[in-house]
Order: sequence, then C-alpha cells, then structure tokens
Amino acid sequence: MRLRQRIGVIGCGTMGGAILRRLVAADAVPAARLQGTDPSAARRITLRRLGLRVAASNARLARTSEIVLLAVKPQELDAVLREIASALTPRQVVVSIAAGRSTRWIERRLPVRVPVVRAMPNMPAQIGQ
Repeated sequence: MRLRQRIGVIGCGTMGGAILRRLVAADAVPAARLQGTDPSAARRITLRRLGLRVAASNARLARTSEIVLLAVKPQELDAVLREIASALTPRQVVVSIAAGRSTRWIERRLPVRVPVVRAMPNMPAQIGQ
C-alpha cells in the first residue's frame, strides 16, 4: 500500500534520512511526494540523488506537505517551530521524533490547532525493522 500524502522531513540526518531512505526503498510513498530540508549541503545532495525534492526552506516544506516530520535535535526544535508555525494549517499533521519534547510542548508553540504526533524510532528503523 502506497501513501498518497505529501511528506516533508525537516532534518535529514541519521533518523530523518533513514526514514526517507526506507520510504523510498519500500516504495511506500512515491518519491515525487517526498521532500526534505537540512542545513548540511552533503545531506541535500543525498536527497537529490534519491530523487527527492529539497525544499528551499523549512517554511516552504511545511506549506507544501500534508505530513511534516520534525527530525531535529531537541535544542533546535523551538527555532524550527517558530520558522514553520505560520505555514501550518489544521489539515496537516506534525510528527515529531525529537526526544524530550512532548506533544503538548509542541502544540503550545503553534498558533493554530494542528494534530501533533510523537514517535520514537530507534536504530532498527535504519534497516527497515
């Protein structure tokens, strides 16, 4: 079964990158519906090599994604939320894999009521387990 939603990943390091790679490898989401952002030029190149779009900014990614995956370090989360808050609508879903930040903590930083889900993937996620 392939997902039809547009999925954007903010932070394509170890876990965010692994999730994107597994979605592509499993053909779970059409590559045209996946995009990412990352401050690392090398990671952006890797995304392009996978056939994925690289959004011009976190806010742009949030505006054009139905599911926004926050795969950043907890200390970066507040700044990322400020960056994307005005781009989010209640029709989207925000998924956070940032450790130590509750859904309530995230919801309080958003100006609109957006569904927030928290997931804690671990190292086996990198190999599709």
